[in-house]
Amino acid sequence: DYPDKYGISLKSQLYLEKKEVFRLKVLRDTGIISFEDVMKRIKEFKDCKVGDSFGPTWSTHWFMIEIEVPKKWIQDKQEVHFLWDSESEAMIYNTKGKPIQGLTGEEAGPIRDSYVIYYNGRKNDLDSSNKVTYFVEFVGTSI
Repeated sequence: DYPDKYGISLKSQLYLEKKEVFRLKVLRDTGIISFEDVMKRIKEFKDCKVGDSFGPTWSTHWFMIEIEVPKKWIQDKQEVHFLWDSESEAMIYNTKGKPIQGLTGEEAGPIRDSYVIYYNGRKNDLDSSNKVTYFVEFVGTSI
């Protein structure tokens, strides 16, 4: 974020409400493996938290992210984004292994750090209880 003299950035005004992910787990340093191989190792995922470090450079890690969108956000028809900036290259997958969107962080080039989960009445991937699970393949290009 690049604040002006009042300490306000455009990005801070785009996402007025934030919520931590419900659950965040990682399968560390896998090398390049398929989504099917990741699913075979699902029991090896370990808890982690935002701010943990992952390396070395060019290593590959897989994250399992469980998100719970507040009911009020859906009722108020707020646009809801999944935000991910690992200052690296990453790819979001759904639980069936379909690549959904690539992500790049601030250090990896042009920033693409969000994926729309809910917009204008459309629930991208959300189940009836407003929950979704994504997998993110992360390549540590900048650590």
